[in-house]
Amino acid sequence: MARYRELRRAYEQAKEAGKTVKIWRTAGDETVRDSHAAMDGVAVGIEENFEVGGEALFLPSDPDASLDETANCRCTVEYEVAQAGGAAGNSAEIRIEMLPIHETYQAWAPPLAWGPWKNLEQEIVSENYRVEYLIEAETRSNAPSSFIGEVEYFNVDHVQVRETFRGSHYFVLGDGAQVPKALFRSLSLGQNIHFQTRRRIISPEER
Repeated sequence: MARYRELRRAYEQAKEAGKTVKIWRTAGDETVRDSHAAMDGVAVGIEENFEVGGEALFLPSDPDASLDETANCRCTVEYEVAQAGGAAGNSAEIRIEMLPIHETYQAWAPPLAWGPWKNLEQEIVSENYRVEYLIEAETRSNAPSSFIGEVEYFNVDHVQVRETFRGSHYFVLGDGAQVPKALFRSLSLGQNIHFQTRRRIISPEER
């Protein structure tokens, strides 16, 4: 618990400082768990959970997670501000929240399992343009319960990434990348998920 309290204090300080993204970091040696090694460098929104070994952890050493994922954990977290197109000084998430809704979707989040993928576009955006996305999801079930989502896309470095989120998630699709997609998983009862996307297309001149 002492380890988690230390990480929680750092989280609160980062949030007060205006950070919007948290990044999982391992100790980087041969004793790191395989499930944690796979998380090194994974970024999620500051209020979202990390998906680690099939469990949702708010921070390393999360006391709500199993000992399989927390005992003697030495992992840490870095914090950053999400930026749009490399621009400094403003949170991209705040700016994109002001944009109109691009598309709305319905999805199924099975109990304790991942549902089917949902494509977020019908076709690839022009290869010379990047796209900012904001996903906003909520349950529309009569017996609502917690759920998490994952988005898979190619980033601006043309690296395929898969990120876990809860509620909302911001990301930037690389130019000419394949269509991004999302899926959902309930942490209890199956849920009918309503989600929407907002987007902004970034031209080469805006980078």
